Amino acid sequence: MKVGDKVRMSHPGKRDGEIGIIRAINIPLDSHKHNNVCDPCTCGVHLDINGESWKINKTWVEPVTVTRRTCEFIEVHRKPEEFGLARSIYVPTPSSFYGGWARHQWLKGYFGQECCICSQAFWDVIIERHGQPKTLVEEDGVFRVEE
Repeated sequence: MKVGDKVRMSHPGKRDGEIGIIRAINIPLDSHKHNNVCDPCTCGVHLDINGESWKINKTWVEPVTVTRRTCEFIEVHRKPEEFGLARSIYVPTPSSFYGGWARHQWLKGYFGQECCICSQAFWDVIIERHGQPKTLVEEDGVFRVEE
């Protein structure tokens, strides 16, 4: 573990199972010193969890595997008088069939509609007409769109 890593608290109590970010490591824990577990006590970590600051023993945190998915897309909004969907989402061709199927389900869940998978030639045309693609990023269930 190092500063900046995401960890999950496994301490019984208010924040059990919550994910935080390590801000400092090997900090002294005064209450821990009196239990004669280690002297001097240098086994604490300082965490930020949802805006709260916590100092806790290292044995009560575990590293979190960060899941990260990304996909480029171009969103095209249609004029109200045109027939069809109000918007279309275009994505490039996937690298594999099963990976593409999983990506399609993930995108469908986020956008709430089917996405159009473009061949490389059509993707180049879409970029030319509508500008550079945006990137949808999901990290541990939190979505953001990057320009």
